[in-house]
Amino acid sequence: MSRIGRKTIKITEGVAVTVSGQMISVKGPRATLEKSLPAEVSVKIVDGEISVGTSGHTRRAVAVWGLYRNLIANMVEGVVKGFQKELELSGIGFKAKK
Repeated sequence: MSRIGRKTIKITEGVAVTVSGQMISVKGPRATLEKSLPAEVSVKIVDGEISVGTSGHTRRAVAVWGLYRNLIANMVEGVVKGFQKELELSGIGFKAKK
C-alpha cells in the first residue's frame, strides 16, 4: 500500500476545502482550485484534515492513490503560498541582471 497516500493533509487557516461527488475545490487567499477525482479515489475531511483513500484494491486504484494525495496537498499549499521559482547561477562565465 502507498505510504504517501496514508498521510493526512492538514488544512491551514484561511483555506476552505469542499468535496462534492468526485470534485474537490480548494479556496484560499490567493486562488480557487478545482480538481476532478477518479472513481477509485475517495476523499474525507475530518477535524481539519483531509484523508485520501481508495474505493477498491485494483491495480489502478493503488497507483493513483498517492498521486492524488500529493495533488491535493499541492493545491492546499498553492492557494496559500502561490507559485515561486528561484534561479540559481553557480560557476563562472555567467552574466545576469535583474
